Amino acid sequence: MVSQQLIDYIKNQQQLGKSKEEITNALLGQGWQAADVEHGFVSAASGIPLPGVPQPTLRTELPTIKQLLVDSFQLMKERIMVMFVSGLLLFVCLTGAAALAFLLWFLINRNNQTAALISAIILGLALIIAYFYIIFWSAAALMTALRDSAEKTGIKENLKRSRKIIGSVFLVGLLTSLVTMGGLVLLVIPVIIFMVWYGFATIIMVAEGKKGRLALAQSKAYIEGRWWKVFGRVVLLQVLFLVPYILLQIISSTAKNSGITIVVAIASFIFQFLYTYYLLAYNFTLYKQLRDSAGPTEPQKYLGSVTGWAIWGAVGGVLLLIVIPLGISIVLLSLNSARALSRDAKRVSDAKQMSSALEMYFKDNKAYPNTAEELVPAYLPSIPTAPTPRDGDCTDEQNTYTYTPSPDKHNYSLDFCLGKASGGYSAGPHTISALGIDAGDTKQDSPILPLPTN
Repeated sequence: MVSQQLIDYIKNQQQLGKSKEEITNALLGQGWQAADVEHGFVSAASGIPLPGVPQPTLRTELPTIKQLLVDSFQLMKERIMVMFVSGLLLFVCLTGAAALAFLLWFLINRNNQTAALISAIILGLALIIAYFYIIFWSAAALMTALRDSAEKTGIKENLKRSRKIIGSVFLVGLLTSLVTMGGLVLLVIPVIIFMVWYGFATIIMVAEGKKGRLALAQSKAYIEGRWWKVFGRVVLLQVLFLVPYILLQIISSTAKNSGITIVVAIASFIFQFLYTYYLLAYNFTLYKQLRDSAGPTEPQKYLGSVTGWAIWGAVGGVLLLIVIPLGISIVLLSLNSARALSRDAKRVSDAKQMSSALEMYFKDNKAYPNTAEELVPAYLPSIPTAPTPRDGDCTDEQNTYTYTPSPDKHNYSLDFCLGKASGGYSAGPHTISALGIDAGDTKQDSPILPLPTN
């Protein structure tokens, strides 16, 4: 008997580029009658439902949560191997491409370093493109496997079908990210609202063939008036996952037997592995329940808001990714400048402190010390150390306090360097002596001047 599910399936396969013969053979292989299949094609082409085909007229209640959990498990059980192997093969292809790229780079590097640099850039870009291509192909393959569960498609056919919709999956994912970014600009709560509204957009694109903004608008149309019910079902699954996962982690952290730790680690891995595929089946089953119980929808009325939020999300993305980091950079530069000024001020202060200590030493001993260490502890608690890092044009050697007494110990030089002007002294190296700062050459013998007489 012709059903709405049959008509929707034919429309979806036609949007994916399938010929009438391919669709007919697939349906006949699943036990459909040739007459029903032909009637389905007529209805799909005309857009007018055939007599006797049940059409949803009113929104109905969502099935129970228990039914959602049971149906999701059944769907996962039927399609887990197709999903897993499809993803595994794509990962192997990506790994092989990366290994081949590295081998090519290595062979080129042996002969010409310039060519190696250029090839590294080209191969790196190629790998980035390949990475995202595989990521979106994997996403398409997972959802295509769930969509075609009634046909029981194999791995080869699943990869073939999913490859045709990679671009559409990417576009819907990009729009969803932009819209969600628009909510993020308005803080956390709008993000959660948007994630529920538009969370089924990619599934809708795969299952119904609706592309771009229309997929997001259709997702919101299905959710309309049922946001809290959908949100509750999404949160429930997270709780059902977290409780046993946390228990496993507690057992692992408190176990004193290494054998128990290994068993728990293996159990955690298997649990997360199964949860990943169950989550996909759960979301797909929830989508089907929303679709089947939605009744007539008007996704077109949400197209404007989708466009607006996508534009706002792009602007918000620019703000978050460019303006905010730029502001942080300006603040950090200001802080670095303030720190540099503080280091220069300390250098001037240290030089004057050591100069005062040297003068007190000279007053008591009639000569300056052989080394600065002789000032400790009577004249200085410790010898100051120049702050790091060096600033301005000062070298590492200049950014060291260097004390040198004159041969007759009646004068000295104490060298230090400033990154910028500080305390009335210009940037660059300076020397302080008994005559003051930058008072000339102080490394020669300096005669003791006679005391003045009356």
